[in-house]
Parts: sequence; C-alpha cells; structure tokens
Amino acid sequence: MVEIDARGLACPQPVLLTKKAVEEGADAVKVTVDNEAASGNVSRFLGTKGFTATVTRDGANYVVAGAKDKAAETCECVAVSDEPADVKRAVFISHQTIGGNDAVLGEVLMKAFLGTLTQYSDAERPEVIALMNEGVKLAVKGTSSAETLAEFEAKGGKVLVCGTCLKHFGLTELLGAGVVSNMFEIASALLDHRTLTL
Repeated sequence: MVEIDARGLACPQPVLLTKKAVEEGADAVKVTVDNEAASGNVSRFLGTKGFTATVTRDGANYVVAGAKDKAAETCECVAVSDEPADVKRAVFISHQTIGGNDAVLGEVLMKAFLGTLTQYSDAERPEVIALMNEGVKLAVKGTSSAETLAEFEAKGGKVLVCGTCLKHFGLTELLGAGVVSNMFEIASALLDHRTLTL
C-alpha cells in the first residue's frame, strides 16, 4: 500500500500525488488530507481509475483508503470514445485570471490550472498554450506563472505569446517564457488542435 501525506497541500496537489501513485502501479493507496473537499476530490479521482475508495475521519484529518477493484480489472470491457487516442490539444488563454470579479481568487485558480497542466503525462498534456490579450501577462519574467510555463516548455510543450499584445502592454522585453508569436501562427495552432479556451 502506498501512503500519501497530503495534509497542508493546496488543491489539486492531493489528487496529483494520488494520480502519480496510481500511474506508478499502486493497487492500494492511503491518502491523508486535512479537509473534506480534498477527501472528496481524491475519492472521486480513485473512482475514475477503477478503485473502491472509503473515507474515514481521524481527528481533524480525513483518510481516503483506495483499493483497485478486482472485478473491474477482470472485466473485458471496451472503452467507447469519439476522441482519437492521438488527438492534439491546445489551450487558449486571454485573461490573467480565471473567473469573475475576485482577482485574488482568479489568480490563484489560474496558477493552479497551469500547474496542473504541467503534471499530466506526455500523452495527456496539451501540446500548445497560446496567450493573448491579458493572458500574455502570465509569461512575464519573474512571475510564478512564467516559471510554470517554462516548466511546461521543458516537458516539450509550446507556449505562443501574442507579440501585438506584449507590445500593447509594454512587456516585450519582459518575456520570461514562451516565444513571441503572431496571429497567423496562433490561429494555425489552435485550428490544428482540439482547443480549450479560458
């Protein structure tokens, strides 16, 4: 059994640590978290991977115990999907934050989103992140988001940053991740990929 102490870790780290253990072949995991939301997130994730999960309370903590469902393992089921296995993915970001009027929360969510993208396997991770309008501010040198985008690039991803947008905001010389791009290259990349837009 793989034991994971995820207490004190922000979303989505408990799920990502659990995902890593499952991908490395664990057939049983025990994940300790310090809040109910995290226990639910981990439990639901395990369910999507063919695990039976139970959540128990241990003082202020929650313990999620998951074991591979042997019945699901022996099922000769065929997964049906309309998405080809080799589909290419891209993410188009035109804002510096995610969501509504709370800029602080929106910034936290965007950083978590970008960080999560970098944790996916090579087969799952998008090939391209395209930044336009205020989204280019995510690639500014010295920001944690630029560091995350650089990590995405180090894992083989491509970050396209709108040159017109950088110039508009006076940020051309402050690019900390990605390459200065143009509308044609960005549009071509997005049309060539299945694209998620933020």
